[in-house]
Amino acid sequence: ANEIHFAFSVVKYETPAGKIRQGVATTWLSTLADRVIAGADAKVPIFMRPSKDFQHPGDLAKPIVMIGPGTGVSPFRGFAHFRGHLIETREESQALQEVGESWLFYGCRDRTKDFLYESDFTALREAKVLHHYQVAFSREQAAKVYVQDRMQEHAAKLAELIVDKGAYVFVCGDGKHMAKDVQTKLREIVARHGAGMQPEAAEDYLQGMQKNGRYVRDIWS
Repeated sequence: ANEIHFAFSVVKYETPAGKIRQGVATTWLSTLADRVIAGADAKVPIFMRPSKDFQHPGDLAKPIVMIGPGTGVSPFRGFAHFRGHLIETREESQALQEVGESWLFYGCRDRTKDFLYESDFTALREAKVLHHYQVAFSREQAAKVYVQDRMQEHAAKLAELIVDKGAYVFVCGDGKHMAKDVQTKLREIVARHGAGMQPEAAEDYLQGMQKNGRYVRDIWS
């Protein structure tokens, strides 16, 4: 109780000139984390900004598809725990109501180095709060595998959830590459498997989902 959890990647890289550059905010947060681990106190100023659309839908009957590689998976940990809470606390009259499928697509480079919240999501899957937990490790094999590749493996099912069952789709993370690739894959899935739509119609369908709050992205570059 009374806790806020968040994940971040420490920015540190070497320029072509050989200089080491560090992110201001993430380096500072990392230093504070080391102090807290050592037993010291630390204060972090937080400025709340409410989100109108990027929140777990209230209707448990609707499926939900969450796509969050890297630290983009962080809010979906909250989504999944909240979904579990909704299931546990629903009224007796709603106990027989069907709960929509929940899918999480997560990706990282190496499961031994940057696999975030593995135990949490595994436990949530075992508890049937998460029905499907698909993981892509991009650097563990010769051919790189990303979340959009895992989505392709379940294309027909995703199209059914999105087009036929009104699923909510949430995307969080890198806006420079990942979000564009996921958008392209969603358009392709809807076009090929969603009632035979043409690519233009599939794009219009996704835009309609965005306007209706069924396709929401929280991305950055």
